[in-house]
Amino acid sequence: NTIWLPPIKGAITDTQFKMLCGVAIHEAAHVVFDSVDRVHKPFIAAYPSKPDLAARAMNVVLDVQDETRIESFLPGAKDILSTHTASTMQRIVKGDEFRDHPDRALCIGVAAILLNRGKSVRFSKYLKTCDDYQWMVEAASIVKRAKCRALTPYRKKVHKFKRFRREIIVLWNAAADLLSLFDRAGIT
Repeated sequence: NTIWLPPIKGAITDTQFKMLCGVAIHEAAHVVFDSVDRVHKPFIAAYPSKPDLAARAMNVVLDVQDETRIESFLPGAKDILSTHTASTMQRIVKGDEFRDHPDRALCIGVAAILLNRGKSVRFSKYLKTCDDYQWMVEAASIVKRAKCRALTPYRKKVHKFKRFRREIIVLWNAAADLLSLFDRAGIT
């Protein structure tokens, strides 16, 4: 597995360093949990007629899932990921990046991830002005339900395989729901 990080050109600020660390933690989470091989690739293979949309749908679900899981293993990850999220929200609002963006699936997915990662009144107000606002909110809800279901501990001791199987089913269903949302939004 290869993790690509943005290049560092000269001295960077504390915030920029946290942003870089946020990207590294995010990508490392996918590697640590082996989510690409275990979940992402099989899901894409199940949708041969629309592999790009299937990849985006599952990526949204796994981004939130893996970042949430890595926080329990890596002290300080939550603070770094929160800084990364806040900075990304700020950049999107400042650059008006979602308005008239040609890749609607990308914008809906990024909004769903960010709405699940952090709170920003300014970002929420900005999203309300976007044409795809209702799809962004629905996508965020799908991802949040999946995160809660997949990460909820069992009340009784359950075999590790059953826990893993339940998590895969929850993630798979959430990505399928996002694919359905893309269809209803007219994204092909």
